Amino acid sequence: MSERTFFRYFTTKEQAALDPLVEWIDGIVSAIEDAPYTVPLFETATRLIDQGKDDAFPFGPEQVQAGILYYAYPEMQLAFSANMETFRSRVIDQVAARTGTQPHDAFPRALGSAMSAAMLGVIEAWLLGGCQDDLWDLVAHVLVQAGDQLVRPVPRSG
Repeated sequence: MSERTFFRYFTTKEQAALDPLVEWIDGIVSAIEDAPYTVPLFETATRLIDQGKDDAFPFGPEQVQAGILYYAYPEMQLAFSANMETFRSRVIDQVAARTGTQPHDAFPRALGSAMSAAMLGVIEAWLLGGCQDDLWDLVAHVLVQAGDQLVRPVPRSG
């Protein structure tokens, strides 16, 4: 992709509009990293989301417009996907640390990928729904549902 094409579709203003959403996700992942290992990962994430709800930033017209652009331009999708990949890697590392496994093992990769995909799916559903629902409630609800569908991990020996 040429520089001209990139800047035609993806401007600093549009990136700035997505930044609060990226920072919000980063805050959730950072809080998961700091949480005690005694609570299951999905429950930890849901608790942190519930605790942080009062401190949520408002999603204004710029974030809604950035969300619309996210679906209109591959450059926006690529930029947001790169951020989501960073978060996915961090969650994989957390799953591995909490289960006594390695980040390259199947379980941490599967669960980390599932959590990342759940977060992205919720954000996409929120944007497609016109940003009418409460994003915090959507994320917490989906994480609880996803967590209920997974069996608590049992580390393999040897």
